Amino acid sequence: MLEKQAEDFRKMRSGDMKAFERLFVSLYPGLCNIANHYLNNEMLSKDVAQDAFIKWWNKREDFRDFAAVKSFLYITIRNQCLNYIRDHRKEVDLAGRFSEETDADFDLMVIEEEAIEALYSAIDRLPAQSARIMRLVVKGDKNQEIADQLGISVNSVKTLKYNALNILRKELTGSLLLLLAWFEVQG
Repeated sequence: MLEKQAEDFRKMRSGDMKAFERLFVSLYPGLCNIANHYLNNEMLSKDVAQDAFIKWWNKREDFRDFAAVKSFLYITIRNQCLNYIRDHRKEVDLAGRFSEETDADFDLMVIEEEAIEALYSAIDRLPAQSARIMRLVVKGDKNQEIADQLGISVNSVKTLKYNALNILRKELTGSLLLLLAWFEVQG
């Protein structure tokens, strides 16, 4: 997925709006999750993520590589959220969660989002039925629920899931393997 995003970034710099749309679609959910972590308000988080994209679009000529874009978007999200919290303290339901927000917490959120993005990218490269099953596993569905949704036997789910996990184990490294192991334990 990262290669596709980097390629879309290059195309976007050449004026390809479809490439920008693909980048938006791939990055927007993760940015919304980060904003929602701060704001605890889904609609407001979507607005903040959209604003971050607008700021990027307005400064798109300043960026030479995609890594800088991602950093810009993450930092913009964090700053916009913290500014909103500062300016609207009484309106935001914080439940005391962010009174001592640190850069380390933000870095962990970014790493988590990127790990999940890498996992979904690897899942997308699986055969179609295995990919569907793994997306449902990641969502938290049990084998029986997956079988019911896809109209296949539980044994087929187990076999396809086992094969998919073996493929993913070969593709993923380091902390991504821990994330994968967690999903294995869940199902």
